[in-house]
Amino acid sequence: MTAAALILLVIKVSLALTVLVTGMRAGPGDHLWLFRRPSLLARTLLAMNVMMPLIAVLIVSILRLDPAVKVALVALSISPVPPLFSKKVTKSRGASSYLVGLLFAVSVLSIVLVPAAAWAIGRLFATPVHVESRAVLSLVGEVILLPLVAGALLHRFAPSVVARAIEPTDKAATWLLVVAVIPVLVISWPAIRELLGNGTLLAMLIMCFAGLAIGYYVGGPEEDNRVVLALATAMRHPAVAITIGQAAFPGNELIRSAVLMAVVVTGVATLPFVSWAERRQWDRRQRSMRLSGRRSTLPRPAYHGPERRANSARGGDRRQ
Repeated sequence: MTAAALILLVIKVSLALTVLVTGMRAGPGDHLWLFRRPSLLARTLLAMNVMMPLIAVLIVSILRLDPAVKVALVALSISPVPPLFSKKVTKSRGASSYLVGLLFAVSVLSIVLVPAAAWAIGRLFATPVHVESRAVLSLVGEVILLPLVAGALLHRFAPSVVARAIEPTDKAATWLLVVAVIPVLVISWPAIRELLGNGTLLAMLIMCFAGLAIGYYVGGPEEDNRVVLALATAMRHPAVAITIGQAAFPGNELIRSAVLMAVVVTGVATLPFVSWAERRQWDRRQRSMRLSGRRSTLPRPAYHGPERRANSARGGDRRQ
């Protein structure tokens, strides 16, 4: 086994373990939760599979990017959601159910939607792109569907095992991902560096912020759903995007570098949104506890945005 194959295997194992933990924490019926809410399912597909690809196509049409990079960015916009979400913003019951249901529903539907969208990309860029449904099934099955179902079965039939194993498994998944991603970024750095000054970074940032905005405002009245859909619309599965890109440009390493760069940029760019969402979630819980007459013991989330500084200043004025 080559070093590249070993690193890819470690990344797949890490993501699979992350989804396994999500499945362990899932409640009864969470896998079909989104299918039982057709309105939210329609909004989810609208944000992720219609509006976001249209934004991506518009961006790559305006900016002068390498054709392979254009295909990579559009491919990312049609890929299913990755299993990498902030645990703090998805720990409420509603957000957790939506996350599990979204992972399951979008992964299942991607078996049909991704090949169709890949064909459309080929037509758009006049480049033959053929991605088979079984290739998509293999990717999402190994990393999302099977671990998600396995975690639910363990939760149902071996709760004592889950109670002991869930935290160590979660930590192992995190460290495996860190150990695997660092050498990939080091190896890909020369190609990534070439992309920094030609508009690629700008395109990635615009796509990220557009995805957050689209998901948040299409997600409906429930705040938890809006946060989950915002992150799901902005963050996509790199393996599926690389598969689509390499189908259009076989052997082009720029595809892999562009996708990895987009994943890192999106991960960093979404941190302020996650921090803001955590604080809003904390504020809602505080209000709920005050209305019920209970005393709050929840620690205040670490947030240092403009609103926090303004509140601190007002507090300082009152103390004076």
